[in-house]
Amino acid sequence: MEFYYTKYSNKDVVINRFMRFNKKEYLIVDGYNIINAWDELKELAKKKEIKGYSKMKKEELIELINNEYLYSIWDAEEIIPKEVKCVATDLEIDRHRWYSTCVNVYACEDGYVGVFGVNDLYSEGMDCSDCDCHCKASEYEEVTTITYKPKKV
Repeated sequence: MEFYYTKYSNKDVVINRFMRFNKKEYLIVDGYNIINAWDELKELAKKKEIKGYSKMKKEELIELINNEYLYSIWDAEEIIPKEVKCVATDLEIDRHRWYSTCVNVYACEDGYVGVFGVNDLYSEGMDCSDCDCHCKASEYEEVTTITYKPKKV
């Protein structure tokens, strides 16, 4: 039995790579986010062999963000699959003395998800965890707006 150690998203993940039962090779993975960190599993995800990683539904993305202990928008972007596109950034900016927060909106297969978190620090000595503001995800909807501009003659 061989053990491989890797670090992803500030968590130690232990992967028990080779375990043989009845002359079959099994892969046992301990760690939720290892799928997007490991090249072999990324390939499987692209082939749709791992459910939920090629086209993500909004409930899955909300659960993914809310079940992690994240502080900043940057932390959230690291675990959001690349197939999920960011359609709006820096919405609902709220500035505090030492940091600011905002919402980024992502387009999923069946709707939109807004991710709230720290997006800027104004002090060099601070870390996002010092802000005591955790990332949260919630369902968003698209609102069509109308604007007017001068007509070019």
